Amino acid sequence: YVYAVPGDIECTSATEKQCNALGSAALLWERLRFLNYLPAKTAGMTFPDGAYVPTADDPGPGNFEKLTYTEEDYHHGPVNGNRGGSYLTMLSEDGLSFGVVNIVGNFGTVFVDQSYWQSAIAARPSSAHRGYLLGGLVWFTIPMSLATALGLSSLALNVKMPADEAADGLAPPAAAIVLLGQGGGIMIIIMLFMAITSTGSAECIAVASLFAYDIYRKYINPECTGAQLLKVSRLVVVGYGIVCGLFGYFLYGVGVGLGWVYNFMGTMIGSAVIPVSCCLCTRYMTKNGAIAGAWGGMILALVSWMSVAASRCTNGDDPDDLAEGVDCDTGKLNVDTLGNINAQTAGSVVALCVSGVIAFLVASIEYKMGTEQPFEWEKMREGIKRVEQEADDVPEYEMTFEYLDPAAKYVFKYGVGYSVFLIFVWPLAVIAWGVFDKANYTLWASIAYCWGYIGSLVIVVLPVYESWGSLKNVLTCTKPAPEAKE
Repeated sequence: YVYAVPGDIECTSATEKQCNALGSAALLWERLRFLNYLPAKTAGMTFPDGAYVPTADDPGPGNFEKLTYTEEDYHHGPVNGNRGGSYLTMLSEDGLSFGVVNIVGNFGTVFVDQSYWQSAIAARPSSAHRGYLLGGLVWFTIPMSLATALGLSSLALNVKMPADEAADGLAPPAAAIVLLGQGGGIMIIIMLFMAITSTGSAECIAVASLFAYDIYRKYINPECTGAQLLKVSRLVVVGYGIVCGLFGYFLYGVGVGLGWVYNFMGTMIGSAVIPVSCCLCTRYMTKNGAIAGAWGGMILALVSWMSVAASRCTNGDDPDDLAEGVDCDTGKLNVDTLGNINAQTAGSVVALCVSGVIAFLVASIEYKMGTEQPFEWEKMREGIKRVEQEADDVPEYEMTFEYLDPAAKYVFKYGVGYSVFLIFVWPLAVIAWGVFDKANYTLWASIAYCWGYIGSLVIVVLPVYESWGSLKNVLTCTKPAPEAKE
């Protein structure tokens, strides 16, 4: 939180740009080294071909007789619920469940996280709508490229790793160290430090802004000055940083890992997605409808999550995955059962769907009773009181409806289009591949790598290109020329 103590959104923005550039550069370096070293590391291995899992008793067609799949030596066995037990397939029951949890959780992250709103409001309208779509496409390369390069390479290299360590996110650093040596571990540390610094500074500023404006200014000191708000924000940044550290230590102490927390996001915050998005996209959502949908959806999601968790085995396994005739104890709630992927999926689905139903029902009842009227967007311009009136450097035409309406249509057109393509079209298109053979996996990896290269170049070069005028003034110690008035 040291980066966020000044309490300035520009400081946070600068920190994010620097950290993203360094993190992307580290990721790009690892991809290049990966392509260089993996062929030598796996020169004696044969690529599986077909929808089956080779075993010592049934090696299958091809030259698999040279491979020895013994339980002591082969650390990553077949996957229950995957086509042929393979990792190289889109036909995966747990993969589908994780996809649902991931989508709902990340929708919740974007709509509920104050740092996204803060950055969008601070950005110029001409940059915000295109920048967020471009940022989303760049971000997508990180999990996809890391999973393709380091996640699967940890399996290909037969890296011995307990399941709890893999769930804590240690597969990428383990694979990087085995494949690239000490340099790979250092690059992972740099990438993680940059990502945590960027995210942490944004979250500190976001929480500080919420407390300063929505609590301190609203209920404690409505006539506060900008200097007082800045002082309160700095105190909250320090306090929030300490609380986050203590809470992380608590989760570690009770045995809750990073994967557990990530999957739980959908259950906890997914219920706010539809109510919040309706507040932005339609004037017919009422405040009581949004509040009832968010809270009601979350409560029912928690109930569903715990109900399904109670039906799992006490070690977190699914009873259906056990061998025939084998039973297990159920009916208990612990870290393992609550972390079961099916339980998390049930909570995420209920949170997303039920919250929308509740919100629309409450809003419809209020309109039917005549207690609510459609919201007037002009109140957003007239009803928000600024602390200190300062001249904006945003051109007037960017704040007109003639400019903003096409921007909104642009966002809906391409935002919905990209989402449908990434969530439905792409996965459905590769289902027909079954278990990837070498040609299919090469195509998949090539797309991931090329996308990653382009994303790294965009996030490093584009900010420098757009801000070159300001950077040039700083480097040459010259004052910016005053803009010509029309």
